[in-house]
Order: sequence, then C-alpha cells, then structure tokens
Amino acid sequence: MHKISIGSVWLLIFFVMFWGLGDIPLTDLDEGAFAEASREMLLRSDWISPWLLDQPRFDKPVLIHWLQIVSFKLLGESPLSARLPSAISGILWIGVTAAWARIIAVRYVQALNSDTVYLSALAVAGASVGILAISKASTADALLNALMVAVCYSLWRFFDEPDNDSSQALRWARWAAVFVSLGALTKGPIAILIALIASLLGAWGAQPNGWTRLRTLYSAPSCWLILLCISLPWYYLQFLAQGDSFLTGFFGFHNIGRYTSPMHGFSAGFLYYPVWIMVAVMPWTTVLLRMPREMRLTGIYRLPQIRMCWGIFAFVVVFFTLSATKLPHYGFYGLSGLIILMSIVLAHIVHGYQSRRGFLFERLIISFSLSLIGFAPHWWPYIVPLVKDPYYVVVITDTSNYMGSKTPLYFASVATGLVVLALGHRFLILALGSLFCSAALYLGVVGPTVMALRQPVVEAAEFVRLTEIPVITWRLTAPSLSFSAKRVIKSAEPQQGTTVVMHAKDSEKLDELLFRKYQFSPEIDLLWEKGGLRVVYIN
Repeated sequence: MHKISIGSVWLLIFFVMFWGLGDIPLTDLDEGAFAEASREMLLRSDWISPWLLDQPRFDKPVLIHWLQIVSFKLLGESPLSARLPSAISGILWIGVTAAWARIIAVRYVQALNSDTVYLSALAVAGASVGILAISKASTADALLNALMVAVCYSLWRFFDEPDNDSSQALRWARWAAVFVSLGALTKGPIAILIALIASLLGAWGAQPNGWTRLRTLYSAPSCWLILLCISLPWYYLQFLAQGDSFLTGFFGFHNIGRYTSPMHGFSAGFLYYPVWIMVAVMPWTTVLLRMPREMRLTGIYRLPQIRMCWGIFAFVVVFFTLSATKLPHYGFYGLSGLIILMSIVLAHIVHGYQSRRGFLFERLIISFSLSLIGFAPHWWPYIVPLVKDPYYVVVITDTSNYMGSKTPLYFASVATGLVVLALGHRFLILALGSLFCSAALYLGVVGPTVMALRQPVVEAAEFVRLTEIPVITWRLTAPSLSFSAKRVIKSAEPQQGTTVVMHAKDSEKLDELLFRKYQFSPEIDLLWEKGGLRVVYIN
C-alpha cells in the first residue's frame, strides 16, 4: 500500500513541477537576467564568463549558465528550456530531502513507519509553495538548494557510519566534497559556509566520536583535491578573463557587499524570515505551528542525530536576519532541515490519528485554500476598484481574461477541496490534496497574473525583433525583453534616430528629457502599445 501511495505522490509531484513550465513568460529581474546571460554566453561561444547586455555579469558563478546552455542546445531558447534545469533540480531537492528523512526514521525513530515518514516528506516538500516557486524559476536557487541538501545528507551519512566502516564513511565525505564544489560553482562562498556549519553540527550530533570524525574529514587529502579540482579552475580562468573587476564585483559587491549594506533597498526587520518561512511551507503551515508541542510530547528534539537538521535551519535564519540585504531565496538554504523535522512530526500525527476528525486543521486550511482558488475568477474582478495605478488596473483586468480560459482547473480545485474536507483523515488524500493545492495556485492564480504582467514584454520583443533600427530601453529594467527578442537591447538615454521601449506612464518624462537635450521637442512616433508598455521612434 505504501508503494502505491508513494508512487502516486511522486507522479503528482512531477505533474506539479513540469506542467506549464514554459507557458508563463520569464519574469524580471532575475529570471530574465539568468536566461539572457546564458543566451549571450552561447552567442559569444564563451563558456567561462557570463555576460548580460554585453557587460560582464558577476552576480553568480557559471554552473547554472552551463546547464541552461545545454538546455538551449537541446530544446531551443525558450522559457521552458531556461527553467528546465531548475525544475530537475527541484525534483532532486525534494527526493534527497525525503531520503534523508527516511533514513533518520529507520535508524533513530523506529516507532514510526519509515515509508510514512518518506511520504510525509514528499508531501511537505513537494507541496510547499516556496519550493515550487523557486524550482519553476530560471535562477540558480533550486540548483544550489539541491546541492546543499545533498551536502548535508552526505555529511550526515559520514558522521553516522559505524567506526568499523571508515571506507564507507570516507566515500560519503568525498561525495560531500563533490557537492560543495558544485555549489561553489553555483553561488560561490555560501556553499562552503553551509558545508562548514553542517560539518560542525554533524560532529556535535555524532556520539561519542564526532569531533574525531571531524578531524578525519578536514584532514582527508582526497576531499580537498576534489574541491580544488572541480571548483578552482573556473575561478582561475574567470580571473584571467576579467581580472580584478571579477574579484571586486563577485566577492566584494555581490557577496560581502550584500551582507554589509542593502542591495537595491532589499532590507527588512527581524521578523522577515520567520514570517517568510510560514508562507514558504504553505499549505502545511499548521504542521509548522504544531511542531513545538509535538516535538516536546514525542521527545524528538532530544535526538542528537537531528541536530544538523534544526541547526542548519536556525543558522540560516539568524545569519541572514543579520544580513543588511534580505531576499526571499536566502531562507531556502535551511528549509530542507525544517521540512525533515516537519515530516517526522507529521508522521507522528499520522500514527496517532484513528478517527475521521484526524488532520482537522490541515484539512480546513487546504480545503479553504482550494475553494478560494476555485472561485478566483468570481472574486478577482472586485480587486479593480481597490487599485489606483492605471497600469495595474489593466493587469488585473487581463488576469481575469486569462482565468476565463481555465474553467476546468477551478472546478477541479473546488471538487478537490470537498474531497479533502470529507476524506482527508486518510493521509494519502490529504497529501495529494496539498500537492494539487500548490499546482492550482501556480496555474490558476500566479500563472494568469504573471501572464498579464509579462505578455506585453513578449509582444514588444516580437515587434522589435527584426527591426534594424537601434533599440534601447529607458526607465525599464527587463532583461527578458532581450531574451525574447533574441538581440541585446541595452538601457540608454533616448536620442533622435532610436527606437525606445518604455512604460507608457513615462511619456511626459520622455518629452521633458528630449526638450532639455535638444532645446526642442523631436517628433515621437508611437509604433506599438499594449498593457502599459510602448515602443516609440524618435525622429
């Protein structure tokens, strides 16, 4: 029975992850920047240095760009191929997290069925809206998180192997070194920092010889050799290609600089990540809120072997709370450990529930969420009177139009909500309902909204794609425009003889700028307009 349940959950996870992956246009800034940088690397036949709008891009290392380039080669340059490496990484992220939860249950929580723990981890990780969102985005974050949970899992296995099997322990250490090296090629020093903290927590949780094992790990020549051979060559070649600007741009500005000062105003208070976590694990937030009580009653928190799980989570929350720059994806680095704890707690709840009132809170939340999504086409238009900005009025109206084409999805959402409410005491129904809830949210609410926001950019790109007149953007940050147009469109100051892609709301500012520049108002021809976006030609 468990095999059927696990298979059905995995099937729905694949559906949630890959369905509609290429239907939604790339968003800006991050998705468009990653995809366009990979496209420009391929165009230049440069496999070392990422480029964005003909300028070196020092935000992230190169691994995600390599994977996107391979995807472009196989499937062509499209949102689907740009997001495919992230979606595959998301599947691996969920799978390794669930496997780690299962082996903890097998070895240290024998009172629970390990398949139930595995199924719980799949349900929580696969349905969490945060994991789904980042795994369907054309960025480096899903890849990094897949590698980081693989690092933590490998280190946990290293410290947990018996003393009489040092060769097997060393193999796990070498795998950890491989994943750390790939993480360093994905996002840089943060991968090494997470691995360092995980190794210290692993030594703390390993009884009684953890610190001896730690010395063995740090003194293993093969691990250091793996780390140097995989990650160091690219950093050296990139330094040769870009010189000191790479050091100051990547290490200085995008790593140290982000931590010491807010980047582009992305900052928040001390409650930012605690609140973010409750949103990221939806629709399983109720399990998160019940964790303190359940862990106290079951005594799980006393297990030294789970210190790495909650320790990594706590470290990430504290470390990035102290960071001057706070971005949502920073919180993911410790989320896998939290999900393992949630899955063990959820398995305890499954083990204890025998009545039809089981999972009452979870059933109510998931059923309510599905019903809210299912009736979205009916309540969404009522948002329009609450919005003052004309641009977003157009977006909300267009979103309603996109929703109108997905009637079966909304009907299925309401029906699934009723099934979960009636039969959700059976954990498989609840698990499948949570996965469908996340899928419906993405396809039925997020998808249409992003379509309404981004479709004008795609159509503008198609309009300017074949023109030979110089095209620039002005007061518009949209790397996805270049990706869709298959040409580099830089941001620059408008002048006579150029085609400008801009927001319609900035038309008066354009008139003022040209008058100051030329002391007269050049003729501005409107070539194309849709959804608050304009393409104009300045005579």
